[in-house]
Amino acid sequence: MKFSLDLRKKILRALLLSASLLALSGCLSTGPERPSPEELELERKLTQAQAKEDNSQMDGRRMEVIGQALSLIGIPYRLGGTDPDKGFDCSGLVQYSLNNVGVQTPRTAAEQFTQAQPKPVDDLLPGDLIFFRIDRSINHVGIYLGGGDFIHAPRAGSPVRLESLHKSYWRKRFEGVGSYL
Repeated sequence: MKFSLDLRKKILRALLLSASLLALSGCLSTGPERPSPEELELERKLTQAQAKEDNSQMDGRRMEVIGQALSLIGIPYRLGGTDPDKGFDCSGLVQYSLNNVGVQTPRTAAEQFTQAQPKPVDDLLPGDLIFFRIDRSINHVGIYLGGGDFIHAPRAGSPVRLESLHKSYWRKRFEGVGSYL
């Protein structure tokens, strides 16, 4: 099959134009998302907290809370859930884990936030609670484990699991730290 010289020129021009557009689009891409100044500050404070973790002496109740929470990994999410046989939501997991070591907490993430003893991020210790603003209000909570990790009941369809505060999703929604210990 032979193409006329005119058709070959048109095809070549179209290929060159396509290649140029592809190359240009690569130059115009924004690349990986850059953290905001607030996210960078959170990262700095987490690093300070991790240094303190290494030098701190964990008390027995903190270890019990963490052990209790870790034993619940894999339990299904259930809105309003407060029981390992039926499932947990985020604040139900926190309430259950703390109640089982003799520490009473309110039921919802918002109530837990307002009644917890506030702490600066750089004083964060394993067993402390970390709070997030997923929508317009504080409506998510997890238990800090150390090393930037926490345990929580994320949402319908996702069981209790570990997560990292270093992930952009959580850094952007991070609201604060509180303690009942």
